[in-house]
Amino acid sequence: MAKMLFISGTGTDVGKTYFSGLLLKGMLEKGLNAGYYKPIVSGGLGDVESVLKVSGLKREPEELNTYCFPEPVSPELAARKRGLEFDFEKIKNKAENLAKEFDYLIIEGAGGLGCPLKVNSDEVLTYADFAKNLSLPTLLVAPAGLGCLSDCLAYKYMAEHHGINLLGFVLSRYNENDDIDRDNAEQLPLLTKLPILAKVLPNAKNVEFSALLFAMGIK
Repeated sequence: MAKMLFISGTGTDVGKTYFSGLLLKGMLEKGLNAGYYKPIVSGGLGDVESVLKVSGLKREPEELNTYCFPEPVSPELAARKRGLEFDFEKIKNKAENLAKEFDYLIIEGAGGLGCPLKVNSDEVLTYADFAKNLSLPTLLVAPAGLGCLSDCLAYKYMAEHHGINLLGFVLSRYNENDDIDRDNAEQLPLLTKLPILAKVLPNAKNVEFSALLFAMGIK
C-alpha cells in the first residue's frame, strides 16, 4: 500500500496543482514509483492534465479522478445542482486501488482545506473532514506574499481542530528578492511551529523537496 500525501491549501488558485505537478515530476525523476489522484474537480479535467504534462506520468486523466464537473464552481455547489452527494467510500476505494499500483500517492484537493463538500442542516463536511477520515498526512500550499501568515495560522488551527497530521507548508510564488516573501518565510515556522517543506519560485521547472521526503519518512 502506497504512502499517501494530501496536498491542500489556503484557498483556490494558490498553486496546489502547480506544486503537485513539480513534486510528482521530481519523485519520478528520483526513480520513485509515485502517482497522483484528484478525486473531485470543477471546471473539467484541466488540473489533472496539467499534472500529467508537467510530471510525465503516463496515465489517462479519467483514471486519476472520480467526480468531474464542467463548470468552475465549488464542488459542493456543482454536486448540489445535480442533486448529488459525494460518496466518500467510493473515493476512498479509488485511492486505495491506486495505492496498490504506486509506492507513493499524491492526492490533491480542490479549493482550500475548508472547501465545503456537503452542507445541510444535519451535516457539514469539508476537505478537512476528508483528510481526517482517510488519515492523510497533509501539506498546505500558500502564496508567499502579503496575508500568508494569517492564512496559514488559521488553517493550522483548523487542521488541529480536525486532528489532521499537518506536516508543514509549501510557499508558492516565492520571490526571494521580495522583502515580504522573505520575512514571511522566516516568521511562519516561528508562528506555527511547523516547517516550510518547499518553496516554489514563479515559473519554476523544478522544486526542492528533500525536506518533504524526510518528513514523510522517505530516504
